[in-house]
Amino acid sequence: MWHSVVTDNVPLMNRLAIGIFLLTLVFALGYGAVVAYQRLLPVRQVEVLASQAQTMAGVRGAVAQLHGSFLSLDMRAVKHEFELMPWVNRAQAQRIWPGRIRVVLEERIPLAAWSERDTLSVQGEVYPAKPAPDLPKVEAPDGMEGAVAHRYAEFAAILAPKAWTISHIRVDRRSAWQLGLNNGMVIDLGQEQLTERLQRFVRFYSAAERVSSSIKYVDMRYPNGFSARIGGSSAKPSSQLSAKVKT
Repeated sequence: MWHSVVTDNVPLMNRLAIGIFLLTLVFALGYGAVVAYQRLLPVRQVEVLASQAQTMAGVRGAVAQLHGSFLSLDMRAVKHEFELMPWVNRAQAQRIWPGRIRVVLEERIPLAAWSERDTLSVQGEVYPAKPAPDLPKVEAPDGMEGAVAHRYAEFAAILAPKAWTISHIRVDRRSAWQLGLNNGMVIDLGQEQLTERLQRFVRFYSAAERVSSSIKYVDMRYPNGFSARIGGSSAKPSSQLSAKVKT
């Protein structure tokens, strides 16, 4: 059997109602204050982790575009803002309590000047950033960005034992390759067996150097040797020089 208790103690009921109301009000005000504090908590520091000077040069501009408090700031917007920088391939953004935003940048590493306005990265991407003046120059048809980046790394490794570096690469519309080196030498590799031809030249360069120490141009488009132009003179017959460097 159910029993109900009814009280006519009105003052007591009023006090209970007031107490409940005050507790609710205190809780609501406290919660609101916490939420307001969190929303208004300022961003005290934006920490950007990058390795290249050209990236860091544009960081201030990206940071200036960030608006909002520590918690209201949209991390996707932060990521997007930094990825607008041409040197940045990918960005990651995170909050670090109580007021720090950390941005980690994965950068495009410049490899060569694709034009006077664009830069080729080691990943084989061309992006709109003015190339540094000391970068190698590339002249190649559009669409060959990946192939040039791959071949550059391959050629550089072959030339490294001689302390030679690449100053320019030319690829014509027939896919014939030509390399310019830091010592002023130009090497024609042709359209095929590029790696083997360059390796052959490096291997037998010492023999050619005994003929002349001022080789300016080399034509590697021969099966067992190469022809060379000495200084400003015309190219020597391929049979003569190839016999001296014959494998």
